[in-house]
Amino acid sequence: MRNTNLKNIIRDWKIVVSTFAVLLIIVSALAWKVYLSREIGGGFFSRAEVPTDTQEVTMDSKRLKADLLIMETKQADFVKVKATRSRLVDPSL
Repeated sequence: MRNTNLKNIIRDWKIVVSTFAVLLIIVSALAWKVYLSREIGGGFFSRAEVPTDTQEVTMDSKRLKADLLIMETKQADFVKVKATRSRLVDPSL
């Protein structure tokens, strides 16, 4: 009785270890394939995208000046608030 029980335990462990070894080899082979394809081909899961629109983008100078004015106003407001801030913090805010 005891001898067959030991044989069953050894058989079960052989199955577990061999299954783990096979899965480890499969995962390692897949990881190696992904690594090589990234190094050589530029990516296993990504495709090279060819730009379809090659036209130049021009900027609107009026809009750029308006955006710069807004940013300068925000900066001036920030400096003013920073200079006149109170030293106490209101926890209800």
